[in-house]
Amino acid sequence: MVKKACCQWLFIWSAQEKDVVALKNDLKAQHKDANIVIISSWGALEVYITAPKDDVVASIVRSFVESFQPQCCLSSSGRIEVDIHDYMRHHGLTLSLAESCTGGAIARQLVSVPGCSEYLLGGVVAYSNALKKTLLGVSSETLEQFGAVSEPVANEMVQGVITRCHSDWGVAVSGIAGPEGEAPQKPVGTVVIAVACRGKKSFLQTLHLSGDRETIIQSTAHLALLELFRILNGLYGNSG
Repeated sequence: MVKKACCQWLFIWSAQEKDVVALKNDLKAQHKDANIVIISSWGALEVYITAPKDDVVASIVRSFVESFQPQCCLSSSGRIEVDIHDYMRHHGLTLSLAESCTGGAIARQLVSVPGCSEYLLGGVVAYSNALKKTLLGVSSETLEQFGAVSEPVANEMVQGVITRCHSDWGVAVSGIAGPEGEAPQKPVGTVVIAVACRGKKSFLQTLHLSGDRETIIQSTAHLALLELFRILNGLYGNSG
């Protein structure tokens, strides 16, 4: 159920910007007193909605959610790191990270919020296959069969960091940020995101991002946090 408010942030990803803009224009035609702003941010879109009446905002939010779910989440702040911070603390959950291609960018985004130590236990930056094996427990067989940038490896990374950090949740990423390092069927911009709850099956996603090295790194970090937030909302609801 959509919470009513005079203003509301939304995150939308894995959607064409032109489709989001088209819906915005349709909704603006229906609600002329509403203001809808779309901001492109690291592989995702942020939508900020304001209107004089609560029910108008709620109606617009419903239209976006129904059109772009499941890759559409309500935000209380417009900053995914703040939303995760509040969510984890509210539900008494802990988190650990296993980062390869992002080199600590996910952790850096989370620790920008004061008090993150209440839920963020730590993480591992494991670029080399040797460290993926020794620090995260990724098997040699999995690496040899599928390669470091693969869903089976990301799965073992996230499960390994949860086990070693004794966290409730984990996020892992592996990818090719470029400009070198691409392989057959794995061009620059190929990234894999894994999210898991302790003792449960991982949520795995392979993406193909564009841009320079920094854009790919920051987009991967941002999209990994959005995927975590989407899954948390699906399991625990929109409270936070």
